Amino acid sequence: MSNGDQLLDGLGPALKHLRTERGLRQGDLAEASGVAAAQISTYESGKGNPRLGTLEKLLIGLGAEFSDLDRALQRVRRGSQATSRVQNRQRRSDLGAESLAAERALSGFLTHLARIAG
Repeated sequence: MSNGDQLLDGLGPALKHLRTERGLRQGDLAEASGVAAAQISTYESGKGNPRLGTLEKLLIGLGAEFSDLDRALQRVRRGSQATSRVQNRQRRSDLGAESLAAERALSGFLTHLARIAG
């Protein structure tokens, strides 16, 4: 990931956070900013990033400043990191359960073989 990509990482969800925090729909923001609702959807879903001038229009439409966007980005990134930690814990738990199940199946199989042989 390049430095530019890292700077923009989470931009779409941060814009969505600012919009929903203000009780706006994408159509409301489109009307207030002059940016098409389809473009706003693209940005919020992370499928594209706005140019600086478009970002400025969106912030004006939101009644927000770059500092508000920065705070929203920090919240989104913290939430993303927390989600990753939970997902990693869940994966480890799933692997532990699978390993335990395989160990029990092997133990049962070996017990069965011992009965047959004995």
